[in-house]
Amino acid sequence: MNYLKLIRYKNLLFLLALMCMMHYCVATPLLQVFGIDAVVPEFAFWLVTLGVILVAAAGYAINDYFDTKIDALNRPEEVIVGNSISRDATSLLYQILMGIGIACGIGVAFWAKSVSLGLIFILVPGLLWFYSASYKRQFLIGNIIISLCAALSLLAEAELEVSFMTKRFGILASQTGINSNFYSWIGAFAIFAFLLTFIREIVKDIEDEYGDRELESRTMPVVWGAKKSKIFLYVVISLTIIAILIFCSKISFPNQKTFAFCNTEMDMLSLRYMLCGVVAPLLVVIYLLARAKRIADYTQISTFMKIIMAVGSLYCIVFYYQLARTYGIEMFNLFSVVK
Repeated sequence: MNYLKLIRYKNLLFLLALMCMMHYCVATPLLQVFGIDAVVPEFAFWLVTLGVILVAAAGYAINDYFDTKIDALNRPEEVIVGNSISRDATSLLYQILMGIGIACGIGVAFWAKSVSLGLIFILVPGLLWFYSASYKRQFLIGNIIISLCAALSLLAEAELEVSFMTKRFGILASQTGINSNFYSWIGAFAIFAFLLTFIREIVKDIEDEYGDRELESRTMPVVWGAKKSKIFLYVVISLTIIAILIFCSKISFPNQKTFAFCNTEMDMLSLRYMLCGVVAPLLVVIYLLARAKRIADYTQISTFMKIIMAVGSLYCIVFYYQLARTYGIEMFNLFSVVK
């Protein structure tokens, strides 16, 4: 059980669900709209997913390896490395998980003839190592790196789909517009993951300010203080809300109910979902931040951010539903949606 806690198995399960949703609820229905059967072999998808999960698990392990002293100050009851699991065992676990994860990703990259996919499985492990060893304790760099890794995990799915499309159909894949659809939709989820991860990472830095300060880290709360860090978060959250509303303004399905605003037709179901499931909760986060004073308050906000990320990710089900209604495709090859 301690090994499961070390690799944050709950986060890995969420990552697994996210990868599956991108594949089965975004990529698959887009292919159905174009009348194309699945182009990515199931084994290739699961191999890439396994690679992403193992790299993430290795990242969690090495993070705890380097953060033993800080964690001993911030949350001593949760320290695993050096107590229930030795540092040598943690290092060995990191090497095994990371080695297998990279091998899975690089293997599929060769299979799909994708340089970009291979680069993701080289770049992310390197970033995670330097993040844990050094960048995590530097001003903003660590927050940006971990957010970028979250986004790249999803973009790996987009690159996987595009690579096998190109391998199967050649130049016709780009001419149909389906490749741009993969990048647009999965890219939108990747940007969402980047922004919410970035916000949550800064909240966690405020939560861990005591230990970071004692060990002379240069995180934003240590350099600027909690008050200025909160103001920065207000700005980032506001920009995130604006980005979400812009995203909603671009969503339109033929023959579905729309809302006209500034000469733009927005899909009503998507708009309502985002307003109720993401925008309103983010406004609540601003309120909670304004009132937060204790470490427990920031822990609560961090947990709440996870929920918002999960709800936002589930929009892909709404996306699949709207495609099914519009184009008459079956959802999960099980049932049709009545218009």
